[in-house]
Amino acid sequence: MTQPIFLVLAAALSLAPSALLANDIYLEAGRLVDVQAGNVLTGQCISITDDKITAIASCGPTPKGAERVDWSGFTVLPGLIDLHTHLADAGQSADLGLPLKTSPAATALIGAHNARLTLEAGFTTVRDVGTYRGLTDIALRDAINAG
Repeated sequence: MTQPIFLVLAAALSLAPSALLANDIYLEAGRLVDVQAGNVLTGQCISITDDKITAIASCGPTPKGAERVDWSGFTVLPGLIDLHTHLADAGQSADLGLPLKTSPAATALIGAHNARLTLEAGFTTVRDVGTYRGLTDIALRDAINAG
């Protein structure tokens, strides 16, 4: 498989907490979207070591020491990209003063919540196009990068 397909599952892995406790995961996909080749593959397994995809190949026996995760009923695809977000903002409201009434700390926490929801929806990359409070989007990015 080509490199971009290795972006698969960043969001989906956050939805399988028991599997994340294992160092090695062998994930069986029902259908796997290969966006470069323009194909939907079946019978593919994804090997994950220390939260990094290490291989995508036809399924076989579960490798020694790995936990097999059965997603044979699901379609797996690379993370989605949203190029117009306002993650670190108080949101839309009829109250035009809401941004002024929301502290920088509250704005950052709203941003963290919005980032989690966005990730759980399958978006692994976003472009935040502006916030009312300057640099809260940068602080959110830095906090995400710091784990």
